[in-house]
Amino acid sequence: PGNAPSVTGAPVCELQPKIQRNGVTELSTGMVVVPARCQTKTCCVQLERLVNALLSNAEQVVVINDGSKVWPTLPKRIHLITHPVNKGPAAARNSGIRFALSEGADFVVMTDMDCVPAENWLFETKKAFVSNPYIHAVSGLTKSLNTTWFDRYHDINGTLNGRRFSGSNFLLYGPTCNLAISRLLAEAVRFDESFKTAACEDIDFCFRALNDGFRVLHHGEMIVRHDYQYRRWSWFNNMMLFSRQFGKYAKAEARLLAKCPNYCAYFGDTLEISSVSDESS
Repeated sequence: PGNAPSVTGAPVCELQPKIQRNGVTELSTGMVVVPARCQTKTCCVQLERLVNALLSNAEQVVVINDGSKVWPTLPKRIHLITHPVNKGPAAARNSGIRFALSEGADFVVMTDMDCVPAENWLFETKKAFVSNPYIHAVSGLTKSLNTTWFDRYHDINGTLNGRRFSGSNFLLYGPTCNLAISRLLAEAVRFDESFKTAACEDIDFCFRALNDGFRVLHHGEMIVRHDYQYRRWSWFNNMMLFSRQFGKYAKAEARLLAKCPNYCAYFGDTLEISSVSDESS
């Protein structure tokens, strides 16, 4: 699972979709998987905020402590997996997925510790699967938690909303801060653990799933708010955070393109999904 081969598939219009039901019903249970690496008290506060939001509507939650320096006290309802050393979010999600499958989860929902899902997030996730029985991955709309100019840029640009194929509601990829996968997909495809940072490992995962016949559906009612940590009246620090984020993406993209050389051809047939557009839901 951690050492996936390169993908050199056909154009998406020629890929044979997997005609197999996702198995999700109104009675199905899902598990939320959260990779977490807490290096500061601020990280602990973010994780506690997420857990509190999830406990109001999540059936089961597993948090993976991925080599943290500090760690908050989490409610006993939360399943905990500990990596003594940092392995990266891809490896952490694989650990969470294995645990979810062993616990009998019918689908796996992923988000990140710096996110706050809407109250109906899991309801909408299950609804999307039930309404689309042959879809095995669903990704929603990710909006900024704060309201600085930098947050506004991410909302307009759709930084964490994936890319939608022209003329459809299917995605080239969905970001793991707001992504759900069926049990069948979770058993068939895992994250490539050679991606050590939170950048492009979700694109690689979805791209391989796409080439295996699985489809990722955009469901705009499945909403998460992401904390980019920009703060008002802190232009210089915000600019540093902004530059660091896209620098991390650029570095990981080089690995992605080396592994999936035909990715750009797929990308060219997609559109961004703005979080402020009337067409985003």
